[in-house]
Amino acid sequence: DGALAKRLVAAGPCRKTYVLDVAGDVTDAALTSLARPLDDVTLHTREAVRTAPADVAVLRRDATAATLEVTIAEGRNRQIRRLAARADLKVTGLHRVRLGPLALGDLPVGAARGLTP
Repeated sequence: DGALAKRLVAAGPCRKTYVLDVAGDVTDAALTSLARPLDDVTLHTREAVRTAPADVAVLRRDATAATLEVTIAEGRNRQIRRLAARADLKVTGLHRVRLGPLALGDLPVGAARGLTP
């Protein structure tokens, strides 16, 4: 819900966690590249900005694919996909699983639950 997201983000930096599925062999160099800050330009003022580094954890990895957990501080436009492209990783799936203190947990696709404090 957009109104809730705005309230969460307005309170200060709101970390976002994604599960990222990628194809191919994910090397340690690719993981390092994925975590590095991204140089970007703001949409309205065209000022140069640098994102904070991402936290990257390997959830599953083999020679043909990997599932990664990536946590970012800002959430700039297509930031995760651009980080993956820079690391030469082909994204096959991308799902946000946490927004600040709110986590999906094992909530099924399309389901909803009430928020708890």
